[in-house]
Amino acid sequence: MFNLVRRMIALSGIACMLLLAGVLWVVHRQPLPEIEAGLALCAVPCWAGLEPGRTLVDDVPAIVQARMDDPSANLQPYQRYTAYVVDVPGRNVLGAISAQDGKVSTIRLNVVQPLWPLLMMLDTPRCIEPVDNSYGLTVINIYWEIDDVYVMSNLTLSHWNPDYLTNALYVWIPTSTPPCEKSGQVLPWPGYAALP
Repeated sequence: MFNLVRRMIALSGIACMLLLAGVLWVVHRQPLPEIEAGLALCAVPCWAGLEPGRTLVDDVPAIVQARMDDPSANLQPYQRYTAYVVDVPGRNVLGAISAQDGKVSTIRLNVVQPLWPLLMMLDTPRCIEPVDNSYGLTVINIYWEIDDVYVMSNLTLSHWNPDYLTNALYVWIPTSTPPCEKSGQVLPWPGYAALP
């Protein structure tokens, strides 16, 4: 009887270990949201390999196609080839890339992703900007600044968004007053734990 109990415990332990290994394998294979959206730290923050102030606008299509490695990625030039509309249906990414003086200046994307990977990758935000506070919703823009390049994401705080999914992702070099320098319009980052 004792041997039977030992065998059952051993088999249960092996089954649990195999289940845990399977879960870890699945989690490990899931791409992080910021990687899925293409955001990464290059010499400056970049998206799909495009670095504001450095990447030539003529190189945009080839770089995005190579980095995203997604056959659904589509770039359409407009405004005399100084900007591109970006559509990557396979990754639910839609946006636009603008250029100034022949180089990428602004990357604007509509992409939904959790806030925590941005905090892990970009560290503490430089400031936040309250956008709206009505109907039980608080909407804020969150700004990071790294080497004169700004990254902004938009967050709606409500009980409908308990995972803090952000909307929009901008990566750009400001041509006027940087967002965190706008007196009276911005607040210091309150910390993740302080979010309602």
